[in-house]
Amino acid sequence: MILPKPTIREADFLSPESDIDLRIEDYYDRLLGEFASEEVWTALEAFKLDSLRELVAKGLLTEGQMTFFCLEYFRAQILNGGFPQFMGNAGFMSADVVSCLRKLNQTEIADDVERVASEITAILSHLDSFPGDARNSEFRSAMRRANTEMKDAMLRSPAGQRLEAETFEPGLALQMVKYVESHPEEFCKTG
Repeated sequence: MILPKPTIREADFLSPESDIDLRIEDYYDRLLGEFASEEVWTALEAFKLDSLRELVAKGLLTEGQMTFFCLEYFRAQILNGGFPQFMGNAGFMSADVVSCLRKLNQTEIADDVERVASEITAILSHLDSFPGDARNSEFRSAMRRANTEMKDAMLRSPAGQRLEAETFEPGLALQMVKYVESHPEEFCKTG
């Protein structure tokens, strides 16, 4: 396992942090590990996997770890650069995000992610026809056009407008913490 299930005594499971963002950081470090992101991306690439769910099927993540990692990565991308950034960096995870949001009973956000992701995926698919990466001026121009199209898609869609970070992120952070704290068996061995 790349991310073994930690053994944490039940008395030590709950984060002592009162601030919600600090609690999320604390849980991330204790339940996933400081380098979880690098390990997850390495495993996805090494096994040529298309979803985080496949890491659970391979026994590389627990269901709880996958849910928490998926939603924290999504949340971080949204806070840093919005939904278009998430789609540009990890659009392949959108189905995992939808599934994890539904698991936390965040159905409206899940529906919005599903709607907007399908529209933005179509915009991003046009980039496949341009060779290279950011070092290629033709690709950079296509990426700039795609960014403009993604922002326009977000603005003209009520679902896109609801995916602005300040609209849903505080509630999502709270639901993530509640999920972790009410499902320790998905994260820890008894010990």
